[in-house]
Amino acid sequence: MNDYRQKQERRVLVIDSVTLAFKESQYQLADDRYFVGRSMKQINGRFCISKAFTDMAIQSKKQGKYFPQVEVPKSKTGKDKIESSHLLVQVSIPKLLYGTNLFEVDEIDYAPFCKKLSEELWRVKVAVTPENVANAIVKRADLCKSVILPPYLGTAKQVLYKLQKFNHKPDSDFTIKEFREGSKESFLKYYNGTQGYVVYDKAAEIIAHGYTDIETKLIGHLRDGKLVRRVLRFELSLQKKQSMDAVLRRHITEKKKDFTLKDLFSNKQALRNILLETFDKVYSPAHILLVTLSEMRENEIENYLNSLNISSSEKYALSYFANKATKYGPKGTLAEMKETMSPSNYSRYKKKLTDISSFMDTIGLEQPNLIQFLRAEHERFNLLTVNRIANSVVNHC
Repeated sequence: MNDYRQKQERRVLVIDSVTLAFKESQYQLADDRYFVGRSMKQINGRFCISKAFTDMAIQSKKQGKYFPQVEVPKSKTGKDKIESSHLLVQVSIPKLLYGTNLFEVDEIDYAPFCKKLSEELWRVKVAVTPENVANAIVKRADLCKSVILPPYLGTAKQVLYKLQKFNHKPDSDFTIKEFREGSKESFLKYYNGTQGYVVYDKAAEIIAHGYTDIETKLIGHLRDGKLVRRVLRFELSLQKKQSMDAVLRRHITEKKKDFTLKDLFSNKQALRNILLETFDKVYSPAHILLVTLSEMRENEIENYLNSLNISSSEKYALSYFANKATKYGPKGTLAEMKETMSPSNYSRYKKKLTDISSFMDTIGLEQPNLIQFLRAEHERFNLLTVNRIANSVVNHC
């Protein structure tokens, strides 16, 4: 990892992936042998034949490397000849630079990214200068923020389960909701006609779809328990250029017909405001109180019990009695245990319950509720880097 990634005071730019359109004057196709796939594209109401790049992406994936999606449209010839469209490149900025979009980027990544994309495109004999990368038109942008959850809120999967049970604001622009919870992935999606907003378990997504060298290492750490699944990802997809431009114009004072990659990197506060605005459209800190203190402690108890070398039956019993003691007090809980257990089991469970109670005393009483915490993290926008992952996501239990 390069040295400039280690500075922790920088703030996230919130850009993940973009679709860049290069005008004919901004690129040169030196050799089209790499572009083996064909598709039809409709441009200005007319159809033209496109050659879509495929082989290099597949080959790179098998080698544990990331390569962007690249498409070079070609005009039909003869009587119905029409102008060629743009070279289209869909690319995840952090994944191209670092092999995973678990890490985030900021403005210091601007020049390295432009240089790196220029070099990668030449692998398929597309000549694009770093300057032309900077001035390429943005046709689509995906904005994102990753949040490391504190232990008292539980894992990303636990938080998603709580979020899906509550309706979003009635006046939200996002009207369709989909929730999926499974062994591989957990996510919550909101839709409208032009945008998509998804909240998901980033660790589970890497396990399900990760393939680069660094993602393979992360998967190993997640599966052997060295990393805890407490990274919650918020992602806004501005899917159509016209609506994306309208959103950007509301937050960027300089009015433009088209926005370039340089514009996005130069207006990081505007992009943060867009993401925060979307969060507030879906969740209202003033009206939604999702997690009580007892629910927070329930998550913490579960994480604590998972760290102990005990049987599942003991874990279930201790979880039941520990939560009961947290909510209703230890006296009545111990009396119930004494009535329902043998003397030996009662003594053993009482000792473990005492240990859990001591552990629970370390949790402060003035914890913010879930929505307050998540919104504060959106406002803070600290950069998620290797060091933050190592220091904050490692399982300390």
